[in-house]
Amino acid sequence: LGAVDGTQYNCDLLMSKGANLLVYPGGEREAWKKSSDAKYSLLWGDNKGFARMALRHSYTIIPVATVGTEDAFQVVADFPLSKVLRLGGLIPAPKSKQLGGNAFQEGATLPLLVPRRGRTKGIYFKLGRPIPARLVGFGFAEAGEVDSNPYVPTDQEVIALRDDVRTALEEEVAWLLKYQAQESGGSSTSSTSSTPSKAPTHQVRSKL
Repeated sequence: LGAVDGTQYNCDLLMSKGANLLVYPGGEREAWKKSSDAKYSLLWGDNKGFARMALRHSYTIIPVATVGTEDAFQVVADFPLSKVLRLGGLIPAPKSKQLGGNAFQEGATLPLLVPRRGRTKGIYFKLGRPIPARLVGFGFAEAGEVDSNPYVPTDQEVIALRDDVRTALEEEVAWLLKYQAQESGGSSTSSTSSTPSKAPTHQVRSKL
């Protein structure tokens, strides 16, 4: 196990060697949830790099859902991290996350946490159905094989795959919330169906 900066170069290098990657599409924004954010909500914004890379390398995405960690703590305040780091605005915000990271982005905050009171809930994990991002009919390299002419997916293909993965994750989280409620003897407040639908096999065709 190890960690690297999630740049396109690093991902291309690792994926060309067939490495398995654990990716957090929500990044720091989802990890640093604000007090106004709903528990277990996916905060991906317009992030879709993981889907683009999966299509480029014909990888299979396995959604991993977890429930319980956000029940252990409560966000009581949003520390104005960006404002403090940039000296109240004297230092301009970077033009992109690649240049300064999420901490320096305008409006970035750091959650101040306190343990939640009451009965402790368990932490549950669930693996969703694999979602292949396979290219059809063009003889591209299999996942992990070096391809001298990697496919460049269209934005429409990338967005479609990202949305499929997000929907699958939301369904898995909803299932876990109901399972957690049953184990705790309570009831879940989630309104999403408790039975995850069959994950789509995401196949795209080259536009070249």
